[in-house]
Amino acid sequence: MFYKLILLFVLLIIIAIPAPSQSQIIINEIMSTSNQSAFDEDNESSDWIELYNNNSSLVRLEGYRISDKNSFSGAWIFPDISLNEGEKLLIFASNKNRTYSNKYIIEASGEGINPYEYDDGFRFQYLRLDGDFDIQMRVHSLRNTGISGSVGLIMRQSLDERSKFAGVFCYYQESFNFIIRKQDGTYPELTPTIFNLEYPNGWVRLKRQGDSVFGFTKNLGGHWSVIKVDYYPAPDTMLVGIAVSSSEQNRLAKAAITDLVLNNKPLNYNSLQIAEINTDIAGRSYYSSELHTDFKLSSEGETLYIWNPQGVLIESMSFPALTSDISYGRYPDGNSNMEYFSPSTPGEQNQKGFPGYTEEPKFNIPAGWYNNRLLLRFENNNPDLQIRYTTDGTDVSETSKIYNDNNIVIDSSVVIRARAYRENLFPSNEIVNTYILNDSSSLPVVSFAISPTLLWNPDSGIFDNDHIWPAPEIGGNFEIFDNQKNRVFTSHSGLSVHGGNSRTYAQKSLKMVARGKYESSTFEYPFFGDNYLDEFNGIIFRNSGIDWRDSKLRDAFCSVISEQIPSQRMAKYLPYVSFLNGKYWGLYDLREKLDEFYLSENYHLPPESINLIDQDEFIMYGRIDEYDDMKSKIFNSDMSKAESYKTIDSLIDIENLIDYLSLEIFCNNMDWPWNNVKVWNSVNYDGKWRWMLHDLDWTFGFMGALPSFDLMMDALRPDTSKFTSLFLKILENNQVRERFINKFADLMNSVLLADRLRTILDSLAGDIEPEMQRFFNKWGDSVETYQKWQGKLSNMRIFINERASWQREHIVKFFSLEGSSKVSLNVNIKGAGKIKINTLNISAFPWTGFYFNKIPFQIQAIPGAGYKFISWNTTLLFNDSIAPEQTVNLQGEASITANFDKIEDTANHEIWNDNLSCYPNPFNDKIIIKVIVEKTQKAEIEIQNLLGQKLKTIITDFLTSGINEFTWDGTDETGNTVSNGIYFCILSTNQNKLIYKIIKYCN
Repeated sequence: MFYKLILLFVLLIIIAIPAPSQSQIIINEIMSTSNQSAFDEDNESSDWIELYNNNSSLVRLEGYRISDKNSFSGAWIFPDISLNEGEKLLIFASNKNRTYSNKYIIEASGEGINPYEYDDGFRFQYLRLDGDFDIQMRVHSLRNTGISGSVGLIMRQSLDERSKFAGVFCYYQESFNFIIRKQDGTYPELTPTIFNLEYPNGWVRLKRQGDSVFGFTKNLGGHWSVIKVDYYPAPDTMLVGIAVSSSEQNRLAKAAITDLVLNNKPLNYNSLQIAEINTDIAGRSYYSSELHTDFKLSSEGETLYIWNPQGVLIESMSFPALTSDISYGRYPDGNSNMEYFSPSTPGEQNQKGFPGYTEEPKFNIPAGWYNNRLLLRFENNNPDLQIRYTTDGTDVSETSKIYNDNNIVIDSSVVIRARAYRENLFPSNEIVNTYILNDSSSLPVVSFAISPTLLWNPDSGIFDNDHIWPAPEIGGNFEIFDNQKNRVFTSHSGLSVHGGNSRTYAQKSLKMVARGKYESSTFEYPFFGDNYLDEFNGIIFRNSGIDWRDSKLRDAFCSVISEQIPSQRMAKYLPYVSFLNGKYWGLYDLREKLDEFYLSENYHLPPESINLIDQDEFIMYGRIDEYDDMKSKIFNSDMSKAESYKTIDSLIDIENLIDYLSLEIFCNNMDWPWNNVKVWNSVNYDGKWRWMLHDLDWTFGFMGALPSFDLMMDALRPDTSKFTSLFLKILENNQVRERFINKFADLMNSVLLADRLRTILDSLAGDIEPEMQRFFNKWGDSVETYQKWQGKLSNMRIFINERASWQREHIVKFFSLEGSSKVSLNVNIKGAGKIKINTLNISAFPWTGFYFNKIPFQIQAIPGAGYKFISWNTTLLFNDSIAPEQTVNLQGEASITANFDKIEDTANHEIWNDNLSCYPNPFNDKIIIKVIVEKTQKAEIEIQNLLGQKLKTIITDFLTSGINEFTWDGTDETGNTVSNGIYFCILSTNQNKLIYKIIKYCN
């Protein structure tokens, strides 16, 4: 029996081992970090998997499954597709999860339609049209073309290769052109467009109207813009359609197209006739069947699995960590021998590759801070290894200096970049170590290693002011050292100059982007602390913008202020000392990159659900249609009607808009609203539009702006910007108007109090003050000095002290109000309860604030544990002084005191907790549940009775950092009202559980 078990065990092992020579379908080659190896029909270079039929017969794949997890039930399922003997199938591991798209593919050869050629050469899919027409389409991608290959819309007089024509075209180099030939057999005339083409948004449109022809493209705002209007007398009947060419007779270009529309009606591709004009290779047309799995491949390596329809595992392949555009697979095709390939061969025969990578150089001393001279060496013990290195920041290449086993003497700060080489192997990854000697700083440090020629080359260097518009992306490396000067992160990345006019400054802002072609597609490190995100697609080391040599704090100051306003999320901030190629390079502000990935991570949204619009018209991500629809609905609403508020509230996060405007106005942002306006929404959130605070450098008295400056009257005019027109329209609604005025008052009575603002400013200034003398030694001059910096901070404090009183006057003037008045609040017994005034919960008494006369607001008495509300004492006239909720309509100064009294049996009342509270308590028909969390996290709130039975789930969702409020209406899950008595509100998160005792009481 024992031997039978051993035999069975051995047989099971043999069966489990993949046997490529016997399997029908095998994984032949994979690419886990694709940069340029293969592009899909969305013009994206996704990960890919190449399958190979190693059998002598056709294999039908319908029902087969593939996954990067060993789970048949959760694996991606193949559609009805077959592979012949020796045939290959390319699958994109893109996480797009599709087997079909509505894209129409045209493959074509031909030398193209060019201004320097008499003879056109292209594939033409067309119909005959009489008279005027208007045709448009969207080009998602154009691949495998030469320099003049194109896809576009064209009208021709005939199918002759020298015929008159007019058309608008997209090119591989991501540009648009309008081309016209007005006489047969002549050179065409070309008109370029000022707009860059960004696939997959290659929108082109051709229109004929009488004797005129119009060529259009869509700008970044998604709106049609005319490239050219030309006089073009032609016969009534013309050939109109799609033209595709590759620029070479022996090459087939591939264009992916959607949204073909003629005269505002969809046009069926099958209705088009086909002509090959001056081509040697006939093209073809078909609907896409490109395969995309529901997973991506890990660049760190993992295992892939394939099952047949019966759930039997027929193939698995483990692959190692791979760098950009290096694939891993079988050589020869279908063999068990595994090699690395560069270039890769998706869909083609695998060529001889390399068995592996060279081992990385091993430094004897880690990167860091040192006080004495260092003797550096590499500790690799392989005699076949050749290590090359640089000390000036230059990328290591096969021509770099060779390490000769002698110590490298380091007696000043330096960056060492090293790479190992070995015959018949890929070179190792480049290792970068920074060594800082005899330096100290209390701040964290970033060290950049960037080839000097990429920075300062007069022909192309990104630091040369002749090449900053647009900003090209180059490769480099950066290392992060914490406050104790331990290296905590290092990565190769893409980088480019960032900012507006500040990119002309000597110390330029740098945008770091994670891409697989450099190292990784994300930066996996909690740059802003353990309580925030730990994965980023990009970050920015900002020079403080236009505030560079002024306060160097204004934008960061506003960022910290905004963190106290729940509806606002500005880019996080941390100050960093920087070194460039071992040399001190001044202070930077580490900031988040405000893009679709920022929104995706902060709000837990899929990026494809996000629309992000800049300056009211430019698409940063997504589409603009919904934004235009929102504006149209608001501008077409009668704001005098009560239902208009519901319309606004359904389209816009009103609280976000009010807080956004209040902070921009109070801070006196002189670079707004004609600039720096970003707005976003997501159907996966609630569809409402929200505005994003950013670039608040020109605030708090910048360039001598006085605290008395009235930004409301200066900026909030219909002719200022499209955004202000929208806001002024919304303000026509009286409910929004009163809400804006009262919330602005709340903010000036809390977050924007001068004492609070000075404390924040002094703290931020104290963080960077020890570094400022060195900063000005590096970047200052006879005008901009350390002493001048201190004076500018003093001016900011003056602005802070005086701004609120001026701002109240500006609000009175803008809305034609009857002034503002002081409101004093108190309680009769210290600690007996709170008073909510408008949106503020006041617990420290006595309290004073200012609100606006004849603008009604609410107050509410909230008893604490063991207390009940009795009555109000006030200089105002309340209709019912024992009602805990009151409406206040000021005529002048007001004093209000809430009277509470003890309740003997405190066991039946609420348990105080700073993070969870409920009010009013006891309650009658509804109770507010208030939850405060430090960071966004998943939570559940439920109501239980005394027996521990769940009566109702209030929420199971993500709570955003800050204050979250919910309402329980006193009903259970079935909608029935619960009886009077004691209940428990229970908040559960991953970290803890909080319980709050509440009482429902109805007379």
